[in-house]
Amino acid sequence: MSNAFNLLQLPPELRNTIYEMALTFDKSLHLLLDVISGSKWSRLLTHPHISSRLGPTEFNQLKYVNKQLYSEVALLELKFSDLVAIISDDNHPAEVFMQWLSVLHPRKLAWIKTVTLANYSTLYKLVPQRLSPD
Repeated sequence: MSNAFNLLQLPPELRNTIYEMALTFDKSLHLLLDVISGSKWSRLLTHPHISSRLGPTEFNQLKYVNKQLYSEVALLELKFSDLVAIISDDNHPAEVFMQWLSVLHPRKLAWIKTVTLANYSTLYKLVPQRLSPD
């Protein structure tokens, strides 16, 4: 007889509490936005230089467990943490960030509370451009 615990059998209220505990980061999450060969990609990291030997790792690994967890937790970390958007495009960081925002579902967009825009090349000489909610 197995003593396996099935997270997905818990009531949604308990799962949501667990998700909040698991997906809250005590510092700002770093959103890497880049343009590679004309296609945009993004990843949410704890820090762009904290990584495994295979490269930077995404903060929210729960979304990769199965389809149900993906539907419940994808981008949920935005709700619980501040965001530093690191843009590789030197010319138009706000435009690249606004394009990323435009593809978010309105419910997920409402989760974002604080955003700091930073250029990747000046990350450690950070002079942030803050976006106001207006």
